Amino acid sequence: MSAEDVAKRPDVLVIESGEIELPGQVHMRNIGLPDGVAYARLAETVVLALEGRYETFTVGRNIEWTKVKEIYQLGLKHGMQLATISGVRGVFTDADFARVREAALAARAEAGASKAT
Repeated sequence: MSAEDVAKRPDVLVIESGEIELPGQVHMRNIGLPDGVAYARLAETVVLALEGRYETFTVGRNIEWTKVKEIYQLGLKHGMQLATISGVRGVFTDADFARVREAALAARAEAGASKAT
């Protein structure tokens, strides 16, 4: 999504990517991230290979929450942890999460008030 489209919905957190901190001494090409950090999609592939699971897991837009929780737990099992979550303007901060949460709660309250009238 473009930054302009994202700006139209301040009550929605649009995630462009997640980055995962890998355990140990990681030797890989420069992919534009700090040393030892990989994009979540790449880390998911690594986790599935380590588990001997050669399957499509979370691909596309229709991702099941149960699959997200499962791959997260498997990543933890192999020593991985979340490094950052990024949007169209870069890495999200705690202030960004709080701002979006407040906007979402306000939008929900407004929607509820509209239904009541």
